[in-house]
Amino acid sequence: MTAPPVSSKNIKRRIVLEFEKGGRLIADLLDEDAPETAQAFWDKLPLREMCEHAKFSGFVISILPDLDVHKAENSRSIGVLPGQILFNPHLTNSTWHKREIAIVYGVAAIRDSFGYAPCNLVANISEGQDLLREIGIRIHHEGREYLEVKKYEPEE
Repeated sequence: MTAPPVSSKNIKRRIVLEFEKGGRLIADLLDEDAPETAQAFWDKLPLREMCEHAKFSGFVISILPDLDVHKAENSRSIGVLPGQILFNPHLTNSTWHKREIAIVYGVAAIRDSFGYAPCNLVANISEGQDLLREIGIRIHHEGREYLEVKKYEPEE
């Protein structure tokens, strides 16, 4: 199942996700729907973070880039779909917790140790969706690996 685009009107920026043990995905940033979150994510690029399986959310892998966003925009925690990339600004719990990016690869409801967590839907995976479940299962079974996220530059 592919995540339907929340807004496909004017996709201007794309990102590349490359996993240390294999797998390359391309995602469309949802600039119109989550402008502050998309900009904060873009400004952090390139980044290389340890990717691990989420503890409370289901079929989700996550990284902890700690974006500087402190509001809900384009928010959801239930009804997320495989291929969606969300940012958890931790609005409903302690400020000591690092804010995280969640990449959904199967059935999920975004949660943290305090309950459901409203998250900002910031991107949809548009290429490599067929690899996503395989990557998620690999990380769940084999453990953490590095994920590099960078700005997409079309090949010339």
